[in-house]
Amino acid sequence: MKSSDSIRVRTEHLRVGCFLRHPVFDENDVMILPASTEIIDSIKQALLDRQILDVFLHPEDGSAMFSLPPQSGVAESPAQGSKAREATFAALVESITHVSEQIAPQLEEFAARIPLVVENVGPPLRERSIRIGCEPYNHHQHELLTQQFATTKKLMDTMIRHAVAGLTQDTRAINTVAKRACSELVRDSDQAYAASAEVSQDPGLNERTIRTSVLAMATAIEMGWDEDHVREVGECGLVHDWGLHRLPEALREKRSELTFEEQELLIHHPLHTFDLLSKMQNISDSVRISAAQVHERLDGSGYPRGLTSEQIHPYAKIVHVADTYVSLTEETWGRPAYIPYDVMTYLLSQVRLKRVSSEIVKSLLEVVSLFPIGSHVTLSDGTEARVIRRGQGNYTEPVVQRLDENRKIRLDEAHDLLVDLSKSHLKVSAPLPHPIRKEQRLDEDAQKGW
Repeated sequence: MKSSDSIRVRTEHLRVGCFLRHPVFDENDVMILPASTEIIDSIKQALLDRQILDVFLHPEDGSAMFSLPPQSGVAESPAQGSKAREATFAALVESITHVSEQIAPQLEEFAARIPLVVENVGPPLRERSIRIGCEPYNHHQHELLTQQFATTKKLMDTMIRHAVAGLTQDTRAINTVAKRACSELVRDSDQAYAASAEVSQDPGLNERTIRTSVLAMATAIEMGWDEDHVREVGECGLVHDWGLHRLPEALREKRSELTFEEQELLIHHPLHTFDLLSKMQNISDSVRISAAQVHERLDGSGYPRGLTSEQIHPYAKIVHVADTYVSLTEETWGRPAYIPYDVMTYLLSQVRLKRVSSEIVKSLLEVVSLFPIGSHVTLSDGTEARVIRRGQGNYTEPVVQRLDENRKIRLDEAHDLLVDLSKSHLKVSAPLPHPIRKEQRLDEDAQKGW
């Protein structure tokens, strides 16, 4: 018997080569294929010959089917290959859209039950935070943090694969990751964020969510939230893009600009994040609903539901700002990585347009400064430096570390290479692109259509 969460799929869209672990039913609840069946051409054609135009799959099999790459077949001409790819993509769009339509009412009903207020139960975590001042990073701690984030990336890879396969999982591992990040942010927020940003020079999706999670937690700490709420913000950051893994890998990792059809497919992924999290044990309702709202904007111009400020959970508002910052400072989907200073000024422009919260962006500025941690700048004496710590009360006067003629220096080198610009005659004269990330300036032309 098919379950209430079975996925309806057009028979013509069944993917040849997909192995189904569960029985398949027709619309009359009659089993038409047993468990452990591989979809082959003859089976698919037999169903169509019997006028079985729609089938119902177990959610696990539906998720696996959507994640499969197109099957390779006999040699095709370029024209045939192009038409086949277009047909396959069109079928995939229709199937994912159909599933999204099934999920949307569940999300609406769930959202109506969740309070959208955050009230501290414990003391603000900010009270325990240590401001380091003009001190170099601890080299041993930097290595430890880098290892921890690499371990987190492997954990997330495994959990996402299991989630897409429809397996029930316990989120206590994610909870532990977020708790550990809380401790590191309290110990030295600047170094913890810098380490997360260096997980990879060519970050994939999971590296970006780790960086987003850490930045969102640091922002929540600055806003005066208690440890439990900060931890849940971190959990939301880690899982908010899981739904992307139901899309083809070629689309998730695409480097060129997305087509209109691909963009339309992309906006469904928060719904699928919500669906995947339904099988997660020990995840809070607040995290689950927030993960589905991260791409909403306060003015209603976001997706997937076009919510406005009073309908969006506070966790989602914070993660949205962090995710925007991280996404724009890294190359993705045909868009270059932009200079962090320009991204911060872009976020300030979004405050003026009432798309993001002024309180959240102000707190983000407190965390990374206007010339953000990890970015490169030219000083007023013509030398180059790297920002390593936030300023003490002034967004434009961070702590920087001078670089040599090769634009390199160890992060824990001699103290006299550090300059606290709030106590120096030197000032930042201009932002510079990162020597590895090939950053570009973010001007008004680049923002058109956003």
